[in-house]
Amino acid sequence: MDLFTLNALATELNETLYGAKIDKIVQPEIDEIRFYLRRKNRNFVLVLSANAKVPRIHITQTKKTNPSNAPAFCMLLRKHLAVGAVEKVSVVNCDRIIKIDFICKSELKDFLNYSIIVELMGRYSNIVFLDGGGKILDAVKKTSLDDERHAVFKGVTYVPPQLPKNSVFSDSFNSHLLNVDFKSYPSITDALISNFSGFTKASWALCLKIAKIDSFLKAVTKKEIDALTKAVGVMKNINSQDIFKPAVQNGEAVCVPDENLPYTPCDSLSEAMEMSLNKLDDEARVQSKTKYLKGAVKRLLERIKKNIATYRQKLADCEFMEQEKITGELIYSNIYKIKKGDETLKAFNYYTSEDEEIALDPTLSPSQNAKKHFDRYAKLKRTKEFLTNRIKEEESLYEYALTIEHAVSNLTASDPTEEIENELFALRALHVKTKRNKIDKPLPPVRYEINGFTLLKGKNNNQNDTVTFKIAKSDDIWLHVKNAPSAHTVILLDGKKIDDGTLKTACEIAASDFAAATTVDFTLRKNVKRKQPYRPGQVYYTDFSSLTVEPNAHEELKVK
Repeated sequence: MDLFTLNALATELNETLYGAKIDKIVQPEIDEIRFYLRRKNRNFVLVLSANAKVPRIHITQTKKTNPSNAPAFCMLLRKHLAVGAVEKVSVVNCDRIIKIDFICKSELKDFLNYSIIVELMGRYSNIVFLDGGGKILDAVKKTSLDDERHAVFKGVTYVPPQLPKNSVFSDSFNSHLLNVDFKSYPSITDALISNFSGFTKASWALCLKIAKIDSFLKAVTKKEIDALTKAVGVMKNINSQDIFKPAVQNGEAVCVPDENLPYTPCDSLSEAMEMSLNKLDDEARVQSKTKYLKGAVKRLLERIKKNIATYRQKLADCEFMEQEKITGELIYSNIYKIKKGDETLKAFNYYTSEDEEIALDPTLSPSQNAKKHFDRYAKLKRTKEFLTNRIKEEESLYEYALTIEHAVSNLTASDPTEEIENELFALRALHVKTKRNKIDKPLPPVRYEINGFTLLKGKNNNQNDTVTFKIAKSDDIWLHVKNAPSAHTVILLDGKKIDDGTLKTACEIAASDFAAATTVDFTLRKNVKRKQPYRPGQVYYTDFSSLTVEPNAHEELKVK
Protein backbone atom coordinates (compact mmCIF):
# COMPACT_ATOMS: atom_id res chain seq x y z
CA MET A 1 0.00 0.00 0.00
CA ASP A 2 1.57 3.29 -1.09
CA LEU A 3 0.95 6.84 0.11
CA PHE A 4 -1.57 7.49 -2.67
CA THR A 5 -3.87 4.67 -1.55
CA LEU A 6 -3.24 5.30 2.15
CA ASN A 7 -4.08 9.00 1.85
CA ALA A 8 -7.34 8.15 0.08
CA LEU A 9 -8.12 5.60 2.78
CA ALA A 10 -7.43 8.11 5.57
CA THR A 11 -9.74 10.63 3.90
CA GLU A 12 -12.47 7.99 3.57
CA LEU A 13 -12.11 6.87 7.20
CA ASN A 14 -12.18 10.49 8.40
CA GLU A 15 -15.44 11.12 6.54
CA THR A 16 -16.99 7.85 7.75
CA LEU A 17 -15.84 7.82 11.38
CA TYR A 18 -15.76 11.49 12.37
CA GLY A 19 -17.58 11.74 15.69
CA ALA A 20 -18.03 7.97 16.02
CA LYS A 21 -18.25 6.90 19.68
CA ILE A 22 -16.26 3.98 21.04
CA ASP A 23 -18.32 1.01 22.25
CA LYS A 24 -15.61 -1.58 22.75
CA ILE A 25 -11.88 -2.14 22.27
CA VAL A 26 -10.43 -5.63 21.81
CA GLN A 27 -7.04 -7.12 20.91
CA PRO A 28 -7.60 -10.50 19.20
CA GLU A 29 -3.95 -10.73 18.12
CA ILE A 30 -0.77 -9.51 19.79
CA ASP A 31 -0.32 -6.97 16.97
CA GLU A 32 -3.96 -6.20 16.12
CA ILE A 33 -6.47 -3.84 17.74
CA ARG A 34 -10.17 -3.58 16.92
CA PHE A 35 -12.40 -0.62 17.76
CA TYR A 36 -16.16 -1.16 17.84
CA LEU A 37 -17.66 2.23 16.91
CA ARG A 38 -21.12 3.71 16.35
CA ARG A 39 -22.18 6.80 14.47
CA LYS A 40 -25.64 7.90 13.32
CA ASN A 41 -27.27 4.55 14.12
CA ARG A 42 -24.57 2.67 12.26
CA ASN A 43 -22.00 0.30 13.73
CA PHE A 44 -18.44 -0.03 12.50
CA VAL A 45 -15.46 -2.23 13.38
CA LEU A 46 -12.13 -0.53 12.70
CA VAL A 47 -9.17 -2.91 12.52
CA LEU A 48 -5.60 -1.71 13.11
CA SER A 49 -2.93 -4.31 12.39
CA ALA A 50 0.86 -4.10 12.72
CA ASN A 51 1.38 -7.57 11.28
CA ALA A 52 4.79 -7.62 9.60
CA LYS A 53 3.48 -9.31 6.45
CA VAL A 54 0.01 -7.74 6.20
CA PRO A 55 -0.11 -4.37 8.00
CA ARG A 56 -3.49 -2.71 7.51
CA ILE A 57 -6.14 -0.29 8.71
CA HIS A 58 -9.73 -0.34 7.47
CA ILE A 59 -13.33 -1.00 8.44
CA THR A 60 -14.02 -4.72 8.56
CA GLN A 61 -17.01 -7.06 8.59
CA THR A 62 -15.08 -10.09 9.83
CA LYS A 63 -15.05 -11.40 13.40
CA LYS A 64 -12.23 -12.83 15.47
CA THR A 65 -12.15 -14.72 18.74
CA ASN A 66 -10.80 -12.60 21.58
CA PRO A 67 -8.47 -13.97 24.29
CA SER A 68 -9.91 -14.76 27.72
CA ASN A 69 -7.77 -12.04 29.32
CA ALA A 70 -7.11 -8.79 27.48
CA PRO A 71 -3.41 -7.91 26.97
CA ALA A 72 -1.94 -4.96 28.88
CA PHE A 73 -1.92 -2.70 25.81
CA CYS A 74 -5.63 -3.29 25.25
CA MET A 75 -6.39 -2.61 28.92
CA LEU A 76 -4.52 0.71 28.69
CA LEU A 77 -6.57 1.72 25.64
CA ARG A 78 -9.78 0.82 27.43
CA LYS A 79 -8.73 2.85 30.47
CA HIS A 80 -8.23 6.06 28.49
CA LEU A 81 -10.49 5.69 25.44
CA ALA A 82 -13.54 3.83 26.76
CA VAL A 83 -15.54 7.08 26.90
CA GLY A 84 -14.33 8.72 23.75
CA ALA A 85 -15.01 9.52 20.11
CA VAL A 86 -13.02 9.74 16.88
CA GLU A 87 -12.04 13.33 16.15
CA LYS A 88 -9.85 12.99 13.06
CA VAL A 89 -8.09 10.45 10.83
CA SER A 90 -5.11 11.75 8.88
CA VAL A 91 -1.76 10.87 7.30
CA VAL A 92 1.38 11.80 9.26
CA ASN A 93 4.51 13.30 7.70
CA CYS A 94 3.37 12.43 4.15
CA ASP A 95 4.40 8.86 4.93
CA ARG A 96 2.77 5.45 5.39
CA ILE A 97 1.59 6.49 8.85
CA ILE A 98 -2.02 7.11 9.88
CA LYS A 99 -2.96 9.07 12.98
CA ILE A 100 -6.33 8.67 14.68
CA ASP A 101 -7.18 11.49 17.09
CA PHE A 102 -9.65 10.86 19.91
CA ILE A 103 -11.43 13.22 22.28
CA CYS A 104 -12.36 11.62 25.59
CA LYS A 105 -13.85 12.46 28.97
CA SER A 106 -11.92 11.89 32.17
CA GLU A 107 -13.45 10.76 35.45
CA LEU A 108 -13.75 14.45 36.36
CA LYS A 109 -15.63 15.13 33.09
CA ASP A 110 -12.66 16.99 31.61
CA PHE A 111 -12.02 16.67 27.89
CA LEU A 112 -8.72 14.96 27.07
CA ASN A 113 -7.03 14.29 23.75
CA TYR A 114 -5.29 11.04 22.79
CA SER A 115 -3.95 9.68 19.51
CA ILE A 116 -3.11 6.32 18.02
CA ILE A 117 -0.36 6.13 15.43
CA VAL A 118 -0.52 3.24 12.95
CA GLU A 119 2.77 2.76 11.10
CA LEU A 120 2.23 0.58 8.02
CA MET A 121 5.83 -0.24 7.11
CA GLY A 122 6.22 -3.99 6.65
CA ARG A 123 8.30 -5.55 9.41
CA TYR A 124 8.67 -2.10 11.00
CA SER A 125 4.88 -1.72 11.35
CA ASN A 126 3.66 -0.60 14.77
CA ILE A 127 0.71 0.75 16.75
CA VAL A 128 1.65 3.55 19.15
CA PHE A 129 -0.60 5.17 21.77
CA LEU A 130 0.04 8.87 22.51
CA ASP A 131 -1.30 11.35 25.02
CA GLY A 132 -2.45 14.84 24.07
CA GLY A 133 1.10 16.17 24.19
CA GLY A 134 2.44 13.57 21.80
CA LYS A 135 4.21 11.48 24.45
CA ILE A 136 4.19 7.72 24.05
CA LEU A 137 2.03 5.93 26.62
CA ASP A 138 2.66 2.46 25.16
CA ALA A 139 3.17 0.61 21.87
CA VAL A 140 2.57 -2.84 20.44
CA LYS A 141 6.27 -3.06 19.50
CA LYS A 142 8.79 -1.20 21.62
CA THR A 143 12.32 -0.27 20.61
CA SER A 144 15.19 1.34 22.52
CA LEU A 145 17.15 4.58 22.33
CA ASP A 146 19.87 2.65 20.52
CA ASP A 147 17.52 2.00 17.60
CA GLU A 148 19.00 4.11 14.82
CA ARG A 149 15.84 4.07 12.77
CA HIS A 150 13.08 4.93 15.24
CA ALA A 151 12.98 4.97 19.07
CA VAL A 152 9.60 3.90 20.49
CA PHE A 153 9.17 3.45 24.22
CA LYS A 154 7.09 4.82 27.07
CA GLY A 155 7.64 8.42 28.16
CA VAL A 156 9.38 9.88 25.10
CA THR A 157 7.83 12.24 22.57
CA TYR A 158 6.80 10.45 19.40
CA VAL A 159 8.89 11.38 16.37
CA PRO A 160 7.96 9.79 13.02
CA PRO A 161 10.70 8.01 11.05
CA GLN A 162 12.69 10.20 8.69
CA LEU A 163 11.88 9.91 5.01
CA PRO A 164 14.82 8.77 2.85
CA LYS A 165 13.56 10.92 -0.04
CA ASN A 166 11.25 13.89 -0.60
CA SER A 167 7.58 12.96 -0.29
CA VAL A 168 5.40 13.30 -3.35
CA PHE A 169 2.66 14.90 -1.24
CA SER A 170 4.93 17.46 0.45
CA ASP A 171 4.28 21.18 -0.09
CA SER A 172 7.71 21.53 -1.70
CA PHE A 173 7.07 18.88 -4.36
CA ASN A 174 7.06 21.40 -7.22
CA SER A 175 10.35 23.03 -6.20
CA HIS A 176 12.06 19.64 -5.79
CA LEU A 177 10.67 18.59 -9.17
CA LEU A 178 12.41 21.52 -10.83
CA ASN A 179 15.78 20.23 -9.57
CA VAL A 180 15.41 16.72 -11.02
CA ASP A 181 17.73 15.93 -13.95
CA PHE A 182 15.27 13.91 -16.04
CA LYS A 183 17.79 13.45 -18.88
CA SER A 184 19.97 11.18 -16.76
CA TYR A 185 17.18 8.59 -16.34
CA PRO A 186 15.77 6.09 -18.88
CA SER A 187 12.24 7.41 -18.36
CA ILE A 188 10.27 10.01 -16.42
CA THR A 189 8.87 7.23 -14.19
CA ASP A 190 12.39 6.10 -13.21
CA ALA A 191 13.35 9.69 -12.40
CA LEU A 192 10.30 10.22 -10.22
CA ILE A 193 10.72 6.89 -8.35
CA SER A 194 14.40 7.66 -7.70
CA ASN A 195 13.77 11.14 -6.31
CA PHE A 196 10.44 10.92 -4.49
CA SER A 197 8.88 8.56 -1.95
CA GLY A 198 5.23 7.67 -1.59
CA PHE A 199 4.16 6.38 -5.02
CA THR A 200 4.59 2.96 -6.57
CA LYS A 201 5.31 2.54 -10.25
CA ALA A 202 1.59 1.99 -10.90
CA SER A 203 0.69 5.22 -9.08
CA TRP A 204 3.25 7.21 -11.08
CA ALA A 205 1.84 5.69 -14.28
CA LEU A 206 -1.60 6.96 -13.27
CA CYS A 207 -0.14 10.36 -12.41
CA LEU A 208 1.47 10.65 -15.86
CA LYS A 209 -1.80 9.56 -17.45
CA ILE A 210 -3.70 12.30 -15.59
CA ALA A 211 -1.02 14.81 -16.58
CA LYS A 212 -1.13 13.51 -20.19
CA ILE A 213 2.65 13.05 -20.30
CA ASP A 214 4.49 10.31 -22.19
CA SER A 215 6.66 8.31 -19.77
CA PHE A 216 9.56 8.20 -22.28
CA LEU A 217 9.49 11.91 -23.08
CA LYS A 218 13.12 13.07 -23.23
CA ALA A 219 12.76 16.83 -22.79
CA VAL A 220 10.81 17.77 -19.64
CA THR A 221 9.89 21.45 -19.61
CA LYS A 222 8.16 23.64 -17.04
CA LYS A 223 4.89 22.80 -18.81
CA GLU A 224 5.28 19.10 -17.98
CA ILE A 225 6.41 19.91 -14.43
CA ASP A 226 3.32 22.07 -13.83
CA ALA A 227 1.14 19.31 -15.29
CA LEU A 228 2.75 16.78 -12.96
CA THR A 229 2.24 19.05 -9.95
CA LYS A 230 -1.42 19.50 -10.86
CA ALA A 231 -1.83 15.73 -11.37
CA VAL A 232 -0.32 15.02 -7.94
CA GLY A 233 -2.81 17.52 -6.48
CA VAL A 234 -5.64 15.60 -8.14
CA MET A 235 -4.35 12.34 -6.69
CA LYS A 236 -3.97 13.90 -3.25
CA ASN A 237 -7.70 14.66 -3.35
CA ILE A 238 -8.69 11.57 -5.34
CA ASN A 239 -11.77 10.88 -3.17
CA SER A 240 -13.57 13.89 -4.65
CA GLN A 241 -12.63 13.08 -8.26
CA ASP A 242 -14.87 11.37 -10.81
CA ILE A 243 -12.17 8.80 -11.57
CA PHE A 244 -12.23 7.52 -7.96
CA LYS A 245 -13.58 3.96 -8.19
CA PRO A 246 -12.46 1.73 -5.29
CA ALA A 247 -11.81 -1.79 -6.55
CA VAL A 248 -9.70 -4.91 -6.23
CA GLN A 249 -7.40 -5.48 -9.20
CA ASN A 250 -4.64 -8.10 -9.40
CA GLY A 251 -5.28 -8.92 -5.74
CA GLU A 252 -4.69 -5.34 -4.55
CA ALA A 253 -6.96 -2.51 -3.43
CA VAL A 254 -6.84 0.37 -5.92
CA CYS A 255 -8.41 3.81 -6.07
CA VAL A 256 -8.50 4.00 -9.86
CA PRO A 257 -8.59 0.61 -11.63
CA ASP A 258 -7.09 0.07 -15.09
CA GLU A 259 -10.12 -0.29 -17.36
CA ASN A 260 -8.14 -2.56 -19.69
CA LEU A 261 -7.76 -5.22 -16.99
CA PRO A 262 -10.41 -7.14 -15.03
CA TYR A 263 -11.28 -5.79 -11.60
CA THR A 264 -13.90 -6.14 -8.86
CA PRO A 265 -15.64 -2.84 -8.00
CA CYS A 266 -16.25 -2.05 -4.31
CA ASP A 267 -18.46 0.42 -2.46
CA SER A 268 -15.53 1.79 -0.48
CA LEU A 269 -11.77 1.58 -0.21
CA SER A 270 -12.19 -0.19 3.15
CA GLU A 271 -14.20 -2.90 1.42
CA ALA A 272 -11.48 -3.24 -1.22
CA MET A 273 -8.84 -3.47 1.52
CA GLU A 274 -10.77 -6.16 3.33
CA MET A 275 -11.39 -8.14 0.16
CA SER A 276 -7.71 -8.07 -0.84
CA LEU A 277 -6.05 -8.44 2.57
CA ASN A 278 -8.26 -10.72 4.70
CA LYS A 279 -7.07 -13.94 3.11
CA LEU A 280 -3.44 -12.77 3.20
CA ASP A 281 -3.83 -11.86 6.86
CA ASP A 282 -5.29 -15.27 7.70
CA GLU A 283 -2.44 -17.00 5.85
CA ALA A 284 0.15 -14.86 7.66
CA ARG A 285 -1.50 -15.54 11.04
CA VAL A 286 -1.59 -19.29 10.38
CA GLN A 287 2.02 -19.28 9.23
CA SER A 288 3.10 -17.33 12.30
CA LYS A 289 1.02 -19.49 14.65
CA THR A 290 2.16 -22.82 13.23
CA LYS A 291 5.81 -22.02 12.47
CA TYR A 292 7.14 -23.25 15.81
CA LEU A 293 4.70 -26.19 15.83
CA LYS A 294 5.82 -27.27 12.36
CA GLY A 295 9.43 -26.94 13.45
CA ALA A 296 8.76 -29.08 16.53
CA VAL A 297 6.97 -31.76 14.50
CA LYS A 298 9.76 -31.76 11.90
CA ARG A 299 12.39 -32.25 14.59
CA LEU A 300 10.28 -35.00 16.18
CA LEU A 301 9.93 -36.87 12.88
CA GLU A 302 13.66 -36.54 12.19
CA ARG A 303 14.46 -37.81 15.68
CA ILE A 304 12.20 -40.84 15.25
CA LYS A 305 13.63 -41.65 11.81
CA LYS A 306 17.15 -41.37 13.21
CA ASN A 307 16.24 -43.72 16.08
CA ILE A 308 14.70 -46.26 13.68
CA ALA A 309 17.80 -46.15 11.45
CA THR A 310 20.08 -46.65 14.48
CA TYR A 311 18.03 -49.57 15.80
CA ARG A 312 17.96 -51.24 12.38
CA GLN A 313 21.73 -50.90 12.09
CA LYS A 314 22.16 -52.53 15.48
CA LEU A 315 19.62 -55.19 14.52
CA ALA A 316 21.75 -56.05 11.48
CA ASP A 317 24.58 -56.91 13.88
CA CYS A 318 22.34 -59.63 15.35
CA GLU A 319 22.34 -61.57 12.08
CA PHE A 320 25.29 -63.64 13.36
CA MET A 321 23.36 -64.69 16.45
CA GLU A 322 22.63 -68.24 15.18
CA GLN A 323 26.25 -68.69 14.14
CA GLU A 324 27.35 -68.05 17.74
CA LYS A 325 24.93 -70.76 18.93
CA ILE A 326 26.18 -73.26 16.32
CA THR A 327 29.80 -72.54 17.22
CA GLY A 328 29.08 -73.19 20.88
CA GLU A 329 27.33 -76.48 20.01
CA LEU A 330 30.26 -77.61 17.82
CA ILE A 331 32.74 -76.90 20.63
CA TYR A 332 30.62 -78.86 23.11
CA SER A 333 30.17 -81.80 20.73
CA ASN A 334 33.97 -81.92 20.09
CA ILE A 335 35.11 -80.98 23.57
CA TYR A 336 36.99 -84.31 23.93
CA LYS A 337 39.32 -83.22 21.09
CA ILE A 338 40.35 -79.98 22.74
CA LYS A 339 43.40 -79.75 24.92
CA LYS A 340 44.11 -76.80 27.21
CA GLY A 341 46.07 -74.18 25.33
CA ASP A 342 44.70 -75.12 21.84
CA GLU A 343 44.06 -72.08 19.65
CA THR A 344 41.91 -73.81 16.99
CA LEU A 345 39.48 -76.67 16.66
CA LYS A 346 38.80 -78.59 13.45
CA ALA A 347 35.27 -79.94 13.61
CA PHE A 348 32.62 -81.31 11.25
CA ASN A 349 29.70 -78.86 10.95
CA TYR A 350 26.62 -81.09 10.81
CA TYR A 351 24.50 -78.10 9.68
CA THR A 352 26.49 -77.47 6.52
CA SER A 353 28.09 -80.96 6.20
CA GLU A 354 31.51 -79.36 5.89
CA ASP A 355 34.66 -79.30 8.00
CA GLU A 356 35.14 -76.04 9.85
CA GLU A 357 38.02 -74.48 11.76
CA ILE A 358 36.96 -72.70 14.97
CA ALA A 359 39.17 -70.17 16.76
CA LEU A 360 39.61 -70.83 20.50
CA ASP A 361 40.81 -68.69 23.37
CA PRO A 362 43.85 -70.56 24.76
CA THR A 363 43.45 -68.90 28.17
CA LEU A 364 40.00 -70.51 28.64
CA SER A 365 39.05 -74.11 29.21
CA PRO A 366 37.10 -75.96 26.47
CA SER A 367 33.80 -75.57 28.34
CA GLN A 368 34.49 -71.86 28.92
CA ASN A 369 35.11 -71.41 25.20
CA ALA A 370 31.72 -72.97 24.46
CA LYS A 371 30.04 -70.90 27.17
CA LYS A 372 31.50 -67.71 25.70
CA HIS A 373 29.70 -68.34 22.39
CA PHE A 374 26.44 -69.31 24.11
CA ASP A 375 26.61 -66.11 26.19
CA ARG A 376 27.08 -64.07 23.01
CA TYR A 377 24.12 -65.85 21.47
CA ALA A 378 21.93 -65.14 24.52
CA LYS A 379 22.97 -61.47 24.54
CA LEU A 380 22.30 -61.04 20.82
CA LYS A 381 18.96 -62.79 21.19
CA ARG A 382 17.90 -60.39 23.95
CA THR A 383 19.20 -57.46 21.92
CA LYS A 384 17.23 -58.59 18.86
CA GLU A 385 14.02 -58.89 20.85
CA PHE A 386 14.58 -55.48 22.42
CA LEU A 387 15.43 -53.78 19.11
CA THR A 388 12.51 -55.41 17.30
CA ASN A 389 10.12 -54.07 19.94
CA ARG A 390 11.77 -50.65 19.90
CA ILE A 391 11.48 -50.41 16.13
CA LYS A 392 7.77 -51.28 16.36
CA GLU A 393 7.29 -48.62 19.05
CA GLU A 394 9.18 -46.00 17.05
CA GLU A 395 7.21 -46.82 13.89
CA SER A 396 3.99 -46.47 15.88
CA LEU A 397 5.25 -43.17 17.27
CA TYR A 398 6.13 -42.04 13.74
CA GLU A 399 2.54 -42.71 12.62
CA TYR A 400 1.30 -40.73 15.63
CA ALA A 401 3.66 -37.84 14.81
CA LEU A 402 2.30 -37.80 11.25
CA THR A 403 -1.22 -37.31 12.62
CA ILE A 404 0.04 -34.33 14.64
CA GLU A 405 1.70 -32.95 11.49
CA HIS A 406 -1.62 -33.34 9.66
CA ALA A 407 -3.46 -31.49 12.45
CA VAL A 408 -0.91 -28.64 12.40
CA SER A 409 -1.13 -28.30 8.61
CA ASN A 410 -4.92 -27.89 8.85
CA LEU A 411 -4.97 -25.27 11.60
CA THR A 412 -6.81 -22.04 10.85
CA ALA A 413 -6.10 -18.59 12.25
CA SER A 414 -8.86 -18.94 14.88
CA ASP A 415 -8.01 -22.47 16.06
CA PRO A 416 -6.42 -22.82 19.53
CA THR A 417 -3.13 -24.71 19.58
CA GLU A 418 -2.98 -25.78 23.21
CA GLU A 419 -4.08 -29.39 22.64
CA ILE A 420 -1.42 -29.89 19.95
CA GLU A 421 1.17 -28.16 22.15
CA ASN A 422 0.34 -30.56 24.98
CA GLU A 423 0.84 -33.57 22.68
CA LEU A 424 4.21 -32.28 21.49
CA PHE A 425 5.26 -31.40 25.04
CA ALA A 426 4.40 -34.95 26.19
CA LEU A 427 6.61 -36.30 23.39
CA ARG A 428 9.43 -33.92 24.41
CA ALA A 429 9.22 -32.20 21.02
CA LEU A 430 8.45 -28.93 22.81
CA HIS A 431 10.54 -28.15 25.87
CA VAL A 432 8.48 -25.18 27.06
CA LYS A 433 4.76 -24.83 26.62
CA THR A 434 3.34 -21.43 25.62
CA LYS A 435 2.48 -19.43 28.72
CA ARG A 436 -1.16 -18.45 29.09
CA ASN A 437 -2.88 -16.50 31.80
CA LYS A 438 -5.93 -18.67 31.28
CA ILE A 439 -6.39 -21.83 29.26
CA ASP A 440 -8.43 -21.24 26.13
CA LYS A 441 -11.50 -23.44 25.91
CA PRO A 442 -10.89 -26.19 23.33
CA LEU A 443 -13.05 -25.87 20.25
CA PRO A 444 -15.61 -28.62 19.60
CA PRO A 445 -15.34 -30.87 16.51
CA VAL A 446 -16.53 -29.42 13.21
CA ARG A 447 -20.25 -30.14 12.77
CA TYR A 448 -22.24 -30.66 9.57
CA GLU A 449 -25.93 -31.31 8.89
CA ILE A 450 -26.49 -33.58 5.86
CA ASN A 451 -30.04 -34.59 4.86
CA GLY A 452 -31.13 -34.85 8.47
CA PHE A 453 -27.93 -36.56 9.70
CA THR A 454 -25.32 -34.96 11.95
CA LEU A 455 -21.68 -35.40 10.94
CA LEU A 456 -18.77 -34.60 13.25
CA LYS A 457 -15.15 -34.20 12.17
CA GLY A 458 -12.15 -33.89 14.50
CA LYS A 459 -9.40 -31.32 13.95
CA ASN A 460 -6.67 -32.87 16.12
CA ASN A 461 -5.94 -36.13 17.92
CA ASN A 462 -7.84 -35.18 21.08
CA GLN A 463 -10.91 -34.21 19.06
CA ASN A 464 -10.56 -37.43 17.05
CA ASP A 465 -10.55 -39.44 20.27
CA THR A 466 -13.60 -37.55 21.54
CA VAL A 467 -15.54 -37.97 18.29
CA THR A 468 -14.80 -41.70 18.02
CA PHE A 469 -15.00 -42.96 21.59
CA LYS A 470 -17.03 -40.40 23.54
CA ILE A 471 -19.67 -39.12 21.12
CA ALA A 472 -20.23 -41.83 18.50
CA LYS A 473 -22.30 -44.89 19.43
CA SER A 474 -21.36 -48.42 18.42
CA ASP A 475 -23.76 -48.49 15.43
CA ASP A 476 -22.82 -45.06 14.06
CA ILE A 477 -20.71 -44.87 10.88
CA TRP A 478 -17.02 -44.03 11.25
CA LEU A 479 -14.91 -42.71 8.33
CA HIS A 480 -11.17 -42.27 7.76
CA VAL A 481 -8.94 -41.66 4.74
CA LYS A 482 -7.25 -44.90 3.67
CA ASN A 483 -3.60 -45.41 4.65
CA ALA A 484 -3.00 -41.77 5.58
CA PRO A 485 -3.17 -39.59 8.69
CA SER A 486 -6.51 -37.81 8.62
CA ALA A 487 -9.41 -36.60 10.73
CA HIS A 488 -11.82 -39.04 12.36
CA THR A 489 -15.29 -38.44 10.97
CA VAL A 490 -18.54 -39.95 12.27
CA ILE A 491 -22.13 -39.95 11.05
CA LEU A 492 -24.59 -40.03 13.95
CA LEU A 493 -27.41 -42.27 12.70
CA ASP A 494 -29.83 -42.13 15.67
CA GLY A 495 -31.43 -45.33 14.45
CA LYS A 496 -32.02 -44.03 10.90
CA LYS A 497 -30.89 -45.70 7.69
CA ILE A 498 -28.40 -43.75 5.64
CA ASP A 499 -28.69 -43.36 1.85
CA ASP A 500 -25.82 -43.58 -0.66
CA GLY A 501 -25.86 -39.86 -1.48
CA THR A 502 -25.43 -38.83 2.15
CA LEU A 503 -22.66 -41.40 2.61
CA LYS A 504 -20.82 -40.08 -0.45
CA THR A 505 -21.11 -36.49 0.82
CA ALA A 506 -19.73 -37.61 4.20
CA CYS A 507 -16.77 -39.28 2.44
CA GLU A 508 -16.08 -36.07 0.50
CA ILE A 509 -16.01 -34.12 3.78
CA ALA A 510 -13.75 -36.73 5.40
CA ALA A 511 -11.32 -36.34 2.46
CA SER A 512 -11.54 -32.53 2.30
CA ASP A 513 -8.07 -32.04 3.84
CA PHE A 514 -6.51 -33.62 0.75
CA ALA A 515 -6.00 -32.12 -2.69
CA ALA A 516 -6.64 -35.04 -5.07
CA ALA A 517 -9.14 -37.89 -5.35
CA THR A 518 -8.88 -39.98 -2.20
CA THR A 519 -10.12 -43.36 -0.98
CA VAL A 520 -12.13 -43.20 2.25
CA ASP A 521 -12.75 -46.24 4.43
CA PHE A 522 -15.98 -46.46 6.44
CA THR A 523 -17.21 -48.95 8.99
CA LEU A 524 -19.37 -49.19 12.11
CA ARG A 525 -17.86 -47.49 15.13
CA LYS A 526 -17.84 -50.78 17.06
CA ASN A 527 -15.21 -52.06 14.60
CA VAL A 528 -12.77 -49.31 15.62
CA LYS A 529 -10.34 -50.15 18.44
CA ARG A 530 -7.58 -48.23 20.20
CA LYS A 531 -3.99 -49.13 19.39
CA GLN A 532 -1.57 -50.10 22.15
CA PRO A 533 0.33 -48.34 23.56
CA TYR A 534 -2.56 -45.91 23.80
CA ARG A 535 -2.17 -42.47 22.27
CA PRO A 536 -5.06 -40.09 21.45
CA GLY A 537 -6.59 -40.76 18.06
CA GLN A 538 -4.50 -43.88 17.32
CA VAL A 539 -6.81 -46.68 16.18
CA TYR A 540 -7.14 -49.71 13.93
CA TYR A 541 -10.36 -50.90 12.31
CA THR A 542 -11.82 -53.97 10.63
CA ASP A 543 -14.79 -54.99 8.45
CA PHE A 544 -14.70 -51.79 6.41
CA SER A 545 -15.81 -50.72 2.95
CA SER A 546 -14.15 -48.09 0.76
CA LEU A 547 -15.22 -45.30 -1.57
CA THR A 548 -13.03 -43.11 -3.79
CA VAL A 549 -14.23 -39.49 -3.90
CA GLU A 550 -13.13 -35.99 -4.85
CA PRO A 551 -12.41 -33.87 -1.75
CA ASN A 552 -15.09 -31.31 -0.97
CA ALA A 553 -15.38 -29.34 2.30
CA HIS A 554 -19.11 -28.62 1.69
CA GLU A 555 -18.96 -25.32 3.56
CA GLU A 556 -22.68 -24.83 2.87
CA LEU A 557 -23.47 -27.79 5.15
CA LYS A 558 -21.25 -26.68 8.02
CA VAL A 559 -23.01 -25.55 11.19
CA LYS A 560 -21.50 -22.21 12.20
